[in-house]
Amino acid sequence: MRTTIAAEAFEMRIRGGMSLAAGVAIIVMMAGCAASPPPSVTGTAPPAPTLSATPASVATTPPTASAAATPEPSLAAYAWPTYDPASLLGERLTCFGPGSPTFTVSQWNTAPVVTQADVSPEAQALRQAQSPGNGLGRLEWRRVVTTPDSALFGASTGASPPEQAIAISVVADQLHPGTWNGQSQGNCSLRLATDPGRSVADVALAPGPSPAAADRVIHLLIRESACSGGQSPLSRVAPPVIRSSPGSATVLITISTRPGPQDCVGVDPVPYDLVLPEPLGARTLLDGSHVPALPITREVGCCG
Repeated sequence: MRTTIAAEAFEMRIRGGMSLAAGVAIIVMMAGCAASPPPSVTGTAPPAPTLSATPASVATTPPTASAAATPEPSLAAYAWPTYDPASLLGERLTCFGPGSPTFTVSQWNTAPVVTQADVSPEAQALRQAQSPGNGLGRLEWRRVVTTPDSALFGASTGASPPEQAIAISVVADQLHPGTWNGQSQGNCSLRLATDPGRSVADVALAPGPSPAAADRVIHLLIRESACSGGQSPLSRVAPPVIRSSPGSATVLITISTRPGPQDCVGVDPVPYDLVLPEPLGARTLLDGSHVPALPITREVGCCG
């Protein structure tokens, strides 16, 4: 799967662009500094401070106690992001795009924390993916969904969408009953899961003037998120779903997938004209395939 990366190479961004690996390194350095003993105030230490021979001139005030060590910040303190199902244009979500595990908004919102008491084979596989040095063991992991042969775990990163969480999926080893292995891990860019045979489109504004308030036709670029053997999706685009509100126009564009196995060949985005039911006005144009919906910009996303 395209989002699969080695646990040793995994790196995510923590607030303000810091990588998780760097963040953990800094935390360790901070902890080491905080644990250093205060300077000695007895004995002779070169170079020795010069004191006046007059007793009255000798400072009698005891050394100021060093500030208490700052508690080591916990990467598990990030709040788990939850979403209002009524605000979404679909009921099921996915982290890794077509072919990856899907789950309901409720399953995501109420996912229980994985504790040390959980010794199930899927939880053990989750822990094995937390290799030393990658910082994943410092996060608070939640069990999002479990089936007889797969499970998906997520952890909040404290970052803004679409990098609000990371996920690890594990699967049962069919050749060794009772054994589970890691399958995929990476940023959990939550998106709507479509019905079988469909995929969401990656959407961006087309080059040229930005949409004006009087515009009903919005010039976009779209790209299929599923593998398509390099073929254009234009003949397979379904009518868009559009939800209007006073402050936004949220759009969901889906594409029928090509039948049979398809090579994942890179495809350039293609022009697509979105027709709104009324002029855009002062509303923000949002891509409803993301959770939460994100503003449509000039940059085309990639790979679901």
